[in-house]
Amino acid sequence: LSGLYVVPQINLTENPVDRISLADVVRIQKYILQLQTFNKLQIKLADVNNSWSITTADVAEIRKLILGVSNGFKKLPGQFEVVYDPGSKNGTTIDNKVSLESLLDTPPAVNEFGIGKYGDVSGAEMYGDREQVDRNKATNIIEVSTAALPGGFLRSTFSAEDPSLLEGAQLGFQIQNASIVDVKSSSSCFETEWVVSQNSRELRVLLVSNFNCSEQLPAKSALFTVMFKDPQFADWKLSDAFHQEMVYADGSVATSLRLKSEGVQARDQRELWMNQIHGKVLIQSPRLLASTQLFDLQGKPLQTGRPLTGNIHEIPITGIPPGMYAMKLQYADGAVVARMLAIAESD
Repeated sequence: LSGLYVVPQINLTENPVDRISLADVVRIQKYILQLQTFNKLQIKLADVNNSWSITTADVAEIRKLILGVSNGFKKLPGQFEVVYDPGSKNGTTIDNKVSLESLLDTPPAVNEFGIGKYGDVSGAEMYGDREQVDRNKATNIIEVSTAALPGGFLRSTFSAEDPSLLEGAQLGFQIQNASIVDVKSSSSCFETEWVVSQNSRELRVLLVSNFNCSEQLPAKSALFTVMFKDPQFADWKLSDAFHQEMVYADGSVATSLRLKSEGVQARDQRELWMNQIHGKVLIQSPRLLASTQLFDLQGKPLQTGRPLTGNIHEIPITGIPPGMYAMKLQYADGAVVARMLAIAESD
C-alpha cells in the first residue's frame, strides 16, 4: 500500500469541561517545570490559548474552566485537534495527512497519531503498558474539623489521610447558606484557588502543588482551611454536581472520596487568636487590650498605637505589603505580648 491517509476535520461539540480536570493542570505545570515530558499530541492540546507555547497562562485558562469562571477556550478554532508524527509528512505540510506505510508498520512509525480535546492532556498521555495504581479500590477519606471563632466566624480545616504523594485536589462542597470569607492553603507546598458558584451554591476549591517543596507531609496533615459564616451550619457535604478528584505523584487519580467530619468544636476562649481577613486583622484576647501596634522585623513601627477597649477587635492593615510582621499587644494590666503575624495579599 502507498499513498496518504487523510483525517477528516473533526467538528464534535460537547460540554467544554468534560474530561478536563485538575489532573491536566498538574501535568501541564510539571511539563512547564521540566518535571514531565509530553508527546506531540499533548503539546498541542496543552496550548489552550493558541500561543504556540505552553505557559502558566494556559494553566490559568484551564483552572478558570474547571472552576466555572469561563465556559471555554475563546482563542481556539474548536474543541478538538488532530496531531500526528511530523516525521511522516512525506513532503507535505498538511497536518491531517500521514502515509499509509507509516500507519501499517509494525510497530507503527506514527505512534503519536490521534485526536484529542484541548486541555485534556491526561487522555492523550498514551500510557501503553505502564502499570497504574488504582486508588479507587479504597475510599479516600478527607477529614474535616470545624471550630467556632469570635464574631460568628467558623473555620474548617481539611486534612488528608496520606498527603505524602499528593500533587493536587479538586473539590466541591454544598454551601446553601454559607458566606465564604477566605480559603487558604495550610502548607507552603500547595497553592489554592477557589470560587463560589452562585447558581448551584457550591464552593469549588483547587489545591495544587508548587513542586518546589522539601517539606515531608505526615499522615493526616492539614491541606487547607475555609473561613466562613453560616448561622445554620451543620456539616460539610461534597457536591454531586462538581467532579471531585485527588491527583498523586505516581500518576494515579482518585475519584472515590468521602468526608469524615468532627462537627463544630467550641474554641477555647482563653486562647489569644489572630487572623487576617480582607484587609484587617481580627484579634480576640483572653484579657482586656489597651492598644496594639504593628512593627516590621527590623523593629520599625508601621502603625501608631491604637487605643482599644474590650477583648475583640478589628485592626485595619490596608496598604501593608505582604510579609512577616510583629504585633505588639498592650494589655490593660500593663503586660505586653508580641506575636508574629503573616500578612497575605489583601483582596
